Order: sequence, then structure tokens, then C-alpha cells
Amino acid sequence: MKKIIILFLFISSLVLAQGQRLNTPTYPSYWYNSGATTISPLSSTRSLSGITNIGLSGNLVPTVTNTSIFGSADYIWQTGYLGTLTLGDDSDNVNGQLNFIADDGDDGNIRIANDNKMYFSGVGYYVFDNLISGGGTLYIAGSTTTDIVVNSSNVVLYRTTYPNATNSYTFGTSTYIWNNGYFGQLTLGDDSDNVNGTLNLVSAGNAQGNIAINDSDQITFNGASGGYVFDAPIINQGLTTDERVVTLADSASISIATGVSGWGSVMIGNKTAYAIDFTWDSDGVPTLGAETSANVATDGTTDNKLQIYDGGSGIVIKNLLGSSLKLAISLKYYTP
Repeated sequence: MKKIIILFLFISSLVLAQGQRLNTPTYPSYWYNSGATTISPLSSTRSLSGITNIGLSGNLVPTVTNTSIFGSADYIWQTGYLGTLTLGDDSDNVNGQLNFIADDGDDGNIRIANDNKMYFSGVGYYVFDNLISGGGTLYIAGSTTTDIVVNSSNVVLYRTTYPNATNSYTFGTSTYIWNNGYFGQLTLGDDSDNVNGTLNLVSAGNAQGNIAINDSDQITFNGASGGYVFDAPIINQGLTTDERVVTLADSASISIATGVSGWGSVMIGNKTAYAIDFTWDSDGVPTLGAETSANVATDGTTDNKLQIYDGGSGIVIKNLLGSSLKLAISLKYYTP
């Protein structure tokens, strides 16, 4: 065995003497010590040039943790094939980080932090050429705060969101609509783009209409051939208009807002009883007009009458005609 080792050393010295020795100060070659369990550096540095492959049957482990470097900024490995790559170690207090450098010098990284979040950092955009799936949460962050959170249920935005060109893109489509939208304020239209704000409404049966604003500073209701239905009084600069038809059972009543003065007309049934152009004051005291049927009273108790009476601080309209009837009212009132 000693003769074989001496012969091998002799042949190696001849090869190095033939000019095949390459000095690379930052990359020492290593010499295997036969019978030992380690690889030790030679006293002089040599490259491994000319060796096609280096095979390992065991582990390659640095002698001191988190100290040695595999490759360098100037000498990089072309390709690596690994079954598993683990970055970071809690026992060394090192967060795992994968750094990327583009051929033009741009760089970025992917890292994990103690908050158990994976951070993508250092670049201007992140481009995914396929779907992002999984049960975790994706955080897209600015320099100091989280901007977007994506999980299996929601996309949460922490910043203002806008298209990259004005009045050019569509939110949803005619076949893929958003189920609900919740806004503190919704602005439609823009004068700088010469676009009048329009709210388009489509029914389940494809009836269509819209609410819009025009250059005459008017809000318009358009396109609803069946009419416009309001289920509550309309207030216009302090004047309230209450126009509706309700079914009023016998002995049932409706009350008008308290503390207001007003005027109007009521009719019940097929002109069963009516009071045209009556008035009332803010104490609720009514005054019937000239065109009032004989079966209208103001005492609040007489049967077989349509009662319009003082309810305390507002008027009350009550059906005492003995059967359920439809009541139509057209009233205007204000706070004096």
C-alpha cells in the first residue's frame, strides 16, 4: 500500500510539473487523506480543473456553522440539482432567504420571518404565469405596510386601487357580475373625461333603466317604461311629498309625521269617501276643504266614517267604514 501511495504522489508531481497546475488563491483544492473521514486542504492552493465530476457517498458539511460560502459573487455554480433545499435555521437565529440577481443587476429575494410569513421583496413587480393555489395567505406589501392580502376566501386591499388608464377598463362583465358591492361613497362620471355619471339598472327579467346626471345639473330617471316607484316620502329642499296607496283594514290607521303643517287629498275605496285639499297645522288639527264627502269626520270615533283627526301632534287617517279598503293619499308637508 505504501508503494502505491508513493507512486501516486510521484505521478502527481510530474503532472503538476508539466504546467497543469493552476493557482487560484480564493479556491483551494482538497486532498483526500486515505483512511480518514475528512478532506483536508493542501499546503498550497490548486484548482480542480480537469476533473469531470466529484462524487460524494456521504454528507458535505462545513466545520463551522453559518460561516463558509458555497461559490462567490464572482464565481457562481451554473446549475444545482437538489432534492430539498433548506434555508435558515432557528438554532443559529438565521431567517431563510433566497436571493435572485438578474443579468442587468436587478435583485430581489424570498424570505421567511419570525411572524411565519413568506416575504417577496426587492423588485417592482411579481409576475405569475399560472394560478396561485393553496390554503395559505398571500401578503403583498409595500416598504413598510401590507398592501394586499389574498387567501382562499378574500382579497383585502389596504391601498387606493385604480386602473392604469382612465375610462378604459371594465369592472366585471355583462356575463360575470359581482354579487354585492359596499362603498362609503361611489362617484360616477368625470368632467375631465367628458363622461356624465350614469347608474344602469337591469332587472332579473331584463327590464332596464338608469339614473344619470346631465350638464344642466339635473338628476334624471330614464328608461323605466313601467314608471318609478318610491316606497317612502320624497323630500325636496325641506318639502316632503307623501304619495302612496295602501290597504287599510277596518279600524286601522296611518299617522303622518308629527310637528308639521301641510295640505293634501285622500280617497278610500271606489270613491267611497274622500277629502280634497284639506289642511292641518303642526299641532295636528285638520281643516277640511270644500270638496269633501259627507262620510268624512274629524272626531276620530264615529263609525261608518273616514276619520281625519288630531292625533296629538300630527294628523291620523283612520278607516271606520266597516271593511278593508284601499286608501290613496297625496300629501305635502313641512316643518314650520
